[in-house]
Amino acid sequence: MPHILKKAGFLLLIFCLCLGLLWGFLALSALVPDEAIYDNMLKSALSYKEKAAFDIPESGRLCGISDNYADAILLGVALNMGESGALDTKYYSGGDYGENAGLYLSLVDEEISPDTDYSRYWHGNAGIARVKHLYLDVEGMKLTEFLKILVLAAFCASLLLWKKCPKSCVCFILSLLSVHIWNVRLSLEYQPVFVIALFMCILFILLERRGSFALCTLSVIGGVLTAFFDFLTCETLPFLLPLALVFAVRTEQGRGEKLSSNLKLFLFAGICFAVSYLGAFLAKWLLASLATGENKFILAATSAGVRFGAEKGAGFLSGIPANLTVLFGGRERIEAARVILGVAISAAVLSSAFYLLKKDGYDKGGIITLLIIGATVFLRYAILQNHSYLHEFFTYRALAATVFSLFAAVVLSSCGVKRKKKL
Repeated sequence: MPHILKKAGFLLLIFCLCLGLLWGFLALSALVPDEAIYDNMLKSALSYKEKAAFDIPESGRLCGISDNYADAILLGVALNMGESGALDTKYYSGGDYGENAGLYLSLVDEEISPDTDYSRYWHGNAGIARVKHLYLDVEGMKLTEFLKILVLAAFCASLLLWKKCPKSCVCFILSLLSVHIWNVRLSLEYQPVFVIALFMCILFILLERRGSFALCTLSVIGGVLTAFFDFLTCETLPFLLPLALVFAVRTEQGRGEKLSSNLKLFLFAGICFAVSYLGAFLAKWLLASLATGENKFILAATSAGVRFGAEKGAGFLSGIPANLTVLFGGRERIEAARVILGVAISAAVLSSAFYLLKKDGYDKGGIITLLIIGATVFLRYAILQNHSYLHEFFTYRALAATVFSLFAAVVLSSCGVKRKKKL
């Protein structure tokens, strides 16, 4: 028991340190003078002023939508942090003109003040946006962040090759391509979660030999980072994809363990990620309530209720077919025929490949674990069904973990398990 309490105390310390460092950064970013970022912020506002809230590409595919609405809110928060501070998070809605025009009006009309509370989010990305506007406008930010994503992805792929795991490397690349990674460049709000996910992938691969506790520690860090910087886009990705990579590497190297051991790691690491993720939000609402004297938990609870509900969806579990529709290149919110055909073809191809590739004595524990990880994404869509249905054009990217897990489970069935020699 003392050993367990010691580990729990260490994880709590890591959680608090992460929050402290991130809040320190956010507080410092609010101190950046408004006049120092005005010119670049104006360029950003002008680029959104005449745009629709959501730009749909000529192809009509939902995966290529540009979310100007979310970006305008983000920049509005970043702009107003200088006046309201990092804890009292607000932006100007623009009234009848909308958020895109509201960002511009906030800059050019001195009589306008923020009118919409947004403290239910952490807005770490708003802090980055405020600092980067010292030398970049939003288009430059999108480009540099996307390049960062590509560099991290390339480094992760190279790391897999260095670990002599070419099969896992190919599956990793295919998983990113399947969720149209190139479209992440279109919206600033959707980029942090991929930066975090790929960064955590690298750390998980590098430290996986340190044991389960090391991975649990990384899960705590990943949970806090995701809660701090992500816009509730595909928040499961920074945990599921790195952990799936760990099991894939161990399976490909013949170091797989029993299913029970794998599930134990998945459970404990998942609890660490979930508790730190939710704990970070609770800490945010508590600090914001103390700083402003307003109960921010009520607004957060109302917002959460909308995301859990199904009154705006197409029915129970509608988020699942909606996200699969986007994955398979759909143009409508739910295209049943496309989903059925896509799932059927995928199942036929993958099951055939599994039958042809599998070897006697393959790592069943590792394969089953990968399949469980891949299926977990659908649990997220089921729980946050309204959010998953309405925002399927970006939440579908969480399926990168599912695609990787499925591909890896099939391809790695050709790998045997190295048995320990009996003395």
